[in-house]
Amino acid sequence: MADDERVVIVGANMAGASAAETLRREGFGGEIMLIGAEPELPYERPPLSKEWLQGATPTARLMPRSAEFFAEQRIALRLGTRASGLDVAHRLVRMADGGDITFDRLLIATGTVPRTLAVPGADLPGVLTLRTLADARQLGAHLRPGSHLVVVGAGFIGAEVAATARGLGVRVTMIEVLPVPLRRALGDEMGQRYAALHRANWTATVRMFSNRTVNARCVNDEGKQSEHTADGVLNFYRDGREYDGIYPVWNWRQLPGTAGVQLPAPTACGDTTF
Repeated sequence: MADDERVVIVGANMAGASAAETLRREGFGGEIMLIGAEPELPYERPPLSKEWLQGATPTARLMPRSAEFFAEQRIALRLGTRASGLDVAHRLVRMADGGDITFDRLLIATGTVPRTLAVPGADLPGVLTLRTLADARQLGAHLRPGSHLVVVGAGFIGAEVAATARGLGVRVTMIEVLPVPLRRALGDEMGQRYAALHRANWTATVRMFSNRTVNARCVNDEGKQSEHTADGVLNFYRDGREYDGIYPVWNWRQLPGTAGVQLPAPTACGDTTF
């Protein structure tokens, strides 16, 4: 790449930040801009379900690089605003706040988001997902000794949250759509051992569902149900190409301005440092 080019990275997470840092380390002298919807500097997400949620890790330790580092490396940060569109013909990233950002090279590192419950009551207060620091703060405020937490999905993150909550004195129920948790990653035998470990040490109850869908609804403490018009069926998997419980932040091929445009296939999963 020429040093008069501008590289725009959409996704101010660890993958995006690592890509920007690598460009500088490899000698690229042009402009680099890192765009992120969250207001925080790029941070490590794995501790959000463990050490940070326990209160053992301060927020500052989640962020490997300071604002001064990015300034020294001439990596411009555009934080707290979301990219909302892509104009490939004019090489523009459309911003939700109304601005446009030009690019010569574009890296899409937006990562994934958790699936939400498509069931009545899923929009009630107290029905949460965990991906961002803001999500973790909201979840942590609910983890009081003696309270009851229901975790839908006994994958790695769900199980980590369950174990952390039990350590904080919270009663926990995990609901898993497969016969054993982590079946795809670990197989039946290890999945059974994994479930037994949680039952014995951390989690009050682990309910397993053998079907791919479960009928469910959410109610609040007063028994009020949301007026959500969903059919009450929670679909955990739509097709074999999707990861358990997550899907891409965007399908960039469906954004305004990209119809009929040949876009490169690879994108970066922004929640992990490679």
